[in-house]
Amino acid sequence: MTLSRRRFLTGASGAVLALPWLEKLHGGEAFAQATTTTPRRLVVLAYPMGFVHSHWAPQGMGSTFTLPYITAPLEPLRNRLLFVSNVDNKATNLNSQHAFGHPAKKESVLTGTLMRAAFSGDQSNVRANVIADRAGSDQGGPNNESVCNYIGTRLRGTRPFASIDLAIGGENFDRHDLNSDFFFEGPVTPVKVQANPARAFDRYFANVTGDSAALQAQRRARERKRSALDAVRSSFVELRSGLNPQDRTRLEDHANRLRQVELDMMRASCARPAGNYGTPGPMASYVPFRGLSMRERSNLMVPLLTNAMACDLAPVGRLEFIDQQSPLFGVPSVDAATRAWRTASNPSDWHGMVHGDPSPVDGVRTRGTTPATYLLDGYRFFVERLVDVMNGLRAINEGPDGRTALDNTMVLLVSDYGDGGGHSSNKLGFILGGNLGGARTNFHFDGRGRNADFYTETAYSSGQVLNTIIRAFDVRTPSGAPAPDFGLQNFAPQSGTLPVFS
Repeated sequence: MTLSRRRFLTGASGAVLALPWLEKLHGGEAFAQATTTTPRRLVVLAYPMGFVHSHWAPQGMGSTFTLPYITAPLEPLRNRLLFVSNVDNKATNLNSQHAFGHPAKKESVLTGTLMRAAFSGDQSNVRANVIADRAGSDQGGPNNESVCNYIGTRLRGTRPFASIDLAIGGENFDRHDLNSDFFFEGPVTPVKVQANPARAFDRYFANVTGDSAALQAQRRARERKRSALDAVRSSFVELRSGLNPQDRTRLEDHANRLRQVELDMMRASCARPAGNYGTPGPMASYVPFRGLSMRERSNLMVPLLTNAMACDLAPVGRLEFIDQQSPLFGVPSVDAATRAWRTASNPSDWHGMVHGDPSPVDGVRTRGTTPATYLLDGYRFFVERLVDVMNGLRAINEGPDGRTALDNTMVLLVSDYGDGGGHSSNKLGFILGGNLGGARTNFHFDGRGRNADFYTETAYSSGQVLNTIIRAFDVRTPSGAPAPDFGLQNFAPQSGTLPVFS
C-alpha cells in the first residue's frame, strides 16, 4: 500500500517529525527521481565580506588546478565541485550608489538586480528603468526574488515547506526570525531566517507553532529530558512494521540522526559566557544559546539543514552567516586576534580586519603581500562549513542504488564581494557542489581567461552564474519552454549561462 506523507503526518497527532523518503510512502517515486541527472534540491550557504583572492581562487584552469589555503579543505571533494572565479556583478555597476561601499552587494548577488529605489517609472526590473546615481538607493531591498526562491517555488510540489531558512550569528546572538540580507521571497521582501537552533527544530521537525497545547506538551517533555521523538514513537513503530528492510533501515537511521540533533542541542543549550562550557542542562524551550561561537552553532544548524534536505521537507535549504562585524568564530587564531582588536571605540574587529584597517593595538594591517594568517583562517572557516554540509548529505543513504542525499542536491557557497579588501562586487567567486545537472565538476572556470588583467572587467557576469544554476535544475515555463533569463531584464552582459556544461 502506498501511503501519502501528509496522510501519515496528519495522523500523528499534530506533533510530528519529518520522515525520510520511504518506498511505502511514495510508491517508488523517490527512486525514480533519484535516477535522473538533474538535482532536486538546492542548498545555499551565504556569508558576507568576500575573501582574499590570491588564497581563495584555484591556481590553474579547467581540470588542472590546485587549491590554495582558504579552499584547500575542499580537496577531498574536488570531483564533486565546480569553482567559478572572476565573474563581475555587472548590475551593481549601473548605479553609483551600488558601485562602492556595502549597500546592495548582499542583496544583488543572488537576485541579479539592484535595489528597488534605483528604478524609475513603473519600477519594473528592466535596464531602461535604472537610475545611474539615485541617492538613497541602498534602501528598500532588491527589485527581484533570489534565485533560490525562484527555484524553490517551482519545485516545491507537495513538500511541507518551500525552503528551510537558517542563520548563524556569533557569541551573544540569540535573536531569531531575522530578515535575511541575501535571500528574498520577492522584490523588497526578505526571507525570515531562523538563528535559534531550538526554534528551528520545532519549526521544521515538530510542526508546532505559537503557544498551542502541543507546544506546552513539548516543553514539558524537554523538561523531563525526553525526546520529541517520544511524541510520535507509536506512529514510528506502527509504520516500521510494514516496511521492507531497506525502508526500515532508512527510518531507523533517520530517527537516530534526529535524536542526535536533540542531544547536541541539549548539551549546548546552557546560557553561558564564552569559553565557559559548564554542565549541560535540560533544553528549555527556545533557550538563547548565548555564548556559542559560530562553529558551535554550525555544529547544531548543519545537521538540522542536512536532515531537513534528506527528509525532503523542502526543495531549497538556506544557511546565512549573518554577523559581518565582530562574530566569535570558534577558531583560536581568529578569536585571539579579534579580542586583541576589539576596543570600546572600535568594536567592528572582523569587519576592520577584512578591509585591512590598521590594528588599534600595533597599527599593523592584515592585508598585503602576505595576509595575516588569522584573516585566512577566518575565511577558511566558511569553506569548512561547505565541507560539513556536503559530507553530511553524503552520509545519508537515499535509494537502493547507493545514491546519497548529496547525489540529489546542488550545494552553493557564495559571498557578496570578490576580494574583501575593497567594497567591489567584481571578481566574485562561487563554489558549486554535489549534483550540478550536467555542469562540469573537478573544474575551475576563471572568468578572466588566461591573460586578463585582474583589474580589467571580465566578459562574464554573476547573473550568468544564476542562469547556469537554473539551467542545471531544468526549470521551465508552464508551456515547457526553457526559463527566461533571470535577474535584470534587457541587460545583455548577464544573459545566458556560463560555458561549463559538458
